[in-house]
Amino acid sequence: LDKKWLEDWIEFVGEEKAEKIKACASSHGTTIHRMAENFLLHKNWWEGEVSINITKFNKLIPILEDHIDRIYGQELQLWSHWLKTAGTTDLVCDWVGEPAIVDFKTSRKLKTKEQIKGYFIQAAAYALMVYERYGINIKKIVIIMLVEHEDEPQVFIENTDDWIKKVEEIFTENKA
Repeated sequence: LDKKWLEDWIEFVGEEKAEKIKACASSHGTTIHRMAENFLLHKNWWEGEVSINITKFNKLIPILEDHIDRIYGQELQLWSHWLKTAGTTDLVCDWVGEPAIVDFKTSRKLKTKEQIKGYFIQAAAYALMVYERYGINIKKIVIIMLVEHEDEPQVFIENTDDWIKKVEEIFTENKA
């Protein structure tokens, strides 16, 4: 996807500040992923974590408990011969009874669906890889985003079928 916005942002804030912000965001995202993984494995997800991260993660717990019925895999490494790509999905589960790809994200600001199209495309690619590898037909894409200074996480839910065509255009176009 077009990364012009990223180049513009780096130019606007400066390269040094952009690197600091990206490093902080990456660290925070890794922490939230680890906490989610441990929570879903019924491990002490709070162990060794600072109180601010525990407070933020506590906002996710009701969403996870109320919506996840069955877990097929976490941090599942996937690949596709057809798409000629690979990746690691955060979570493959049943989300309110339907097979889903769930991706955990962090953000400094609230996002719109339009701003996170790339996340849906990535998750739809994972859905195709899950089908190719395991024969599980993924119906839903769920993006759960913890947003700095917001009381509630953003939860975006999409039908996988609505994004498959875009994945096919991106990954199979010009490949023979």
